[in-house]
Amino acid sequence: MTRIPRSVVLDVLAATALLATALLATALLAACGSSGDGGGRDAGANVEVTATASPTPSGTIPPSETAMTAAAPLWAWNGQQWTNLGGPAPECPDVLVAAVDVDAATSVLYPGQVRSDYKAHGGFRFDGLGAYEVPVVSPIDGVLMRGARYLASGEVQFTLDIVHPCGLMVRLGHLRELTPKWEAYFANFPAPVELDSRATFFDPAPAVVAGEPVAVAVGVVGTSNTFIDIGVYDLRHRNAAS
Repeated sequence: MTRIPRSVVLDVLAATALLATALLATALLAACGSSGDGGGRDAGANVEVTATASPTPSGTIPPSETAMTAAAPLWAWNGQQWTNLGGPAPECPDVLVAAVDVDAATSVLYPGQVRSDYKAHGGFRFDGLGAYEVPVVSPIDGVLMRGARYLASGEVQFTLDIVHPCGLMVRLGHLRELTPKWEAYFANFPAPVELDSRATFFDPAPAVVAGEPVAVAVGVVGTSNTFIDIGVYDLRHRNAAS
């Protein structure tokens, strides 16, 4: 398991202007408004997050013993800002686990840019692999607060929003194939619709551990597009774009 300093991760995944305002954006609704976070081919489908009904996973999937406990602070979106529902938040971790093998990436998509509209997230491309089997792990401890399953060019895509109790959220997007454990949580989601990437909140939110495998493939085969979207958000603060 590769562990890299948080400062290095943010140097790669965050633009300098966003670092000055605590990581990237607060969250996609706060950073991008009701239009969500999306755009062109490299950024993927439009994302509009709504509080839809939470599904029930098929079967019982116990969380890891080292994951967040039920007493850990949770965060909620009230329509205007993120709020902490569990009391004072702990300190955020000093290091993040690399979600993918950065050495295998062929290019970096920097966040905080305007590409048709404002993009809060960044990402990595893997054109040199010739395949879409890119292992993905959770960069942080926390809970899977919400997820999305939709179609892009007719192919199923998953989005995971993992939130640490300190208020740090990592979004992993354009996951093509999840591990069986995490795919089970999407079993009762509505049938995926083209570019309808509205997210569903999980209740209860399942725990996840830093370094835990969450996906085994990324990207869109039909467009020869091997990539992953990665966003790092500080839910405690708004940035200028929000």
